[in-house]
Parts: sequence; C-alpha cells; structure tokens
Amino acid sequence: MPHVHRVVFQRDALRQDGALTDALRGRVLVLVDDGLAEARPDLSDALAACVQRAPNATLIAPPMRVPGGEAAKHGLEPVVTPVLAAIAAHGICRHSTVLVVGGGAVLDAVGFAAG
Repeated sequence: MPHVHRVVFQRDALRQDGALTDALRGRVLVLVDDGLAEARPDLSDALAACVQRAPNATLIAPPMRVPGGEAAKHGLEPVVTPVLAAIAAHGICRHSTVLVVGGGAVLDAVGFAAG
C-alpha cells in the first residue's frame, strides 16, 4: 500500500483547526528542541494536546526534549541515539509520525534518525 509523507508548514499550527492536526497519522512521537521548550514552557503541553485532537493519531509518550543548536551537532549521542532508542521502544514505523519542533540542527538530526 503506498504511503504519503507529509511536510507541513503553517502559521499557528497548533490552533484547534490547524492543518497539523489533520496531517498527523498513526503512532506519534513528539520531539522538542530544548531551547525552544525553555522559551515556551507551554509548548510541550500544546503539542500533546494537538496530537490528542487528531482523529487519526495516537500520542505514544509525552513530548521528548532534545538538545538543539551546536549541542545537537556533536556526534550521534546528543540527539540521534536517544531518538533511535525512542523509535525502537515505541514501535515507530513508516506508518507512524515523528513530529519535531525546533531549529535546523534538531530537524536535521531527528530527520536523520527517523530516516
């Protein structure tokens, strides 16, 4: 069965009627850049609520924080290894969703792990 991969860019993506809620599918693993989580303490709860509103998605664990910026670029250990462990532990497959929110270094590292 063919599978469609979605990349969603949207302002106010977490709002009640946002496209993000409609795009989420299957088991959802949420990852948040530490720096962004520090700046927006409500973000993890907002992301969890967004997933819980999605009719075709299941939040499989509380949002996981990962180091961002330069810290994310120091080998596999800061981001890639813990993300791979979470993917394995929660049975994430190609029909699941890995939702990552953060800067470029985090997006690159999590994308590499998810791939």
